[in-house]
Amino acid sequence: MEAKHTPLPWEARPSSNKGNGTAWRDIVSTGATFAPCYVGEAIEADADLIVRAVNSHAELVAALRETKVWMEDCMMDRGVKGLPSRTAYDRVVAALAKAEGGAA
Repeated sequence: MEAKHTPLPWEARPSSNKGNGTAWRDIVSTGATFAPCYVGEAIEADADLIVRAVNSHAELVAALRETKVWMEDCMMDRGVKGLPSRTAYDRVVAALAKAEGGAA
């Protein structure tokens, strides 16, 4: 799936708008081709949260994909003890669909 969002990674930097004061941060993409790209601004704690969430998204999606494949392999091998539950599998599939921009 091709990303349609501003390239990763993102960073929170001191606000370039001096009128915001010291509690505000600019959120910028350092994954832009030529120079950091402005994404938005938020107060310091929110900016840090947004940046962490966005940057960890790709890792979480990869982990969900691996978990889904493992669960499918386990469910195909009926002799394996401790098979994942169908409910857990359905939750992984729904979370993966949401993370990839689809409906849950």
